[in-house]
Amino acid sequence: MPVIKKLFFIIILTVVIGSMSFMAGCGGSTSTATTKASSESEVQETTAASKVEGGEIYINKDLSIFCPDMWDALDVPGGVQIYTSTSTVLVTFLESTVTEAEDKAALEGESKQNSGTPLEEVTIAGIKLFKTSFTASDSSEQSLYSGISNGKQLKIKTISKNSKNNDLIKSVVESLILK
Repeated sequence: MPVIKKLFFIIILTVVIGSMSFMAGCGGSTSTATTKASSESEVQETTAASKVEGGEIYINKDLSIFCPDMWDALDVPGGVQIYTSTSTVLVTFLESTVTEAEDKAALEGESKQNSGTPLEEVTIAGIKLFKTSFTASDSSEQSLYSGISNGKQLKIKTISKNSKNNDLIKSVVESLILK
């Protein structure tokens, strides 16, 4: 009889831990919706998350992006912030009047100001971006990406105080799909 009680206890414990793990990713919420009034009509804005291996695909009106387990996601104007206590990925895709040359010059200025790496060209979400990386005064590793596409500016900022998260940060950035 004691063996059955132990087996029953292990099964219950496994179910409870499994349920807690499922609810932990990206804030534990799988769907929220908010409605904002527009001067011309009602606009429905939806934020959702779909569970995938190792995290969730976070979706809002501007983009979709991978949010690893135990990280949180926060809508920001024109984008999203995916974060933990030691790492952050901030993505915005907003209307802009900045030219590609002005955008590149601004990023070069940031790079020089922070003793960053020379600009390199990368493609993310089908958009050509320039990237620089540096170690900030708080010892965090940071990368800045910026580019212009069809009158919109895509900006990505990554911050990591824990180099163990660098592969996760890379997977978050590379998962970006713009709407």
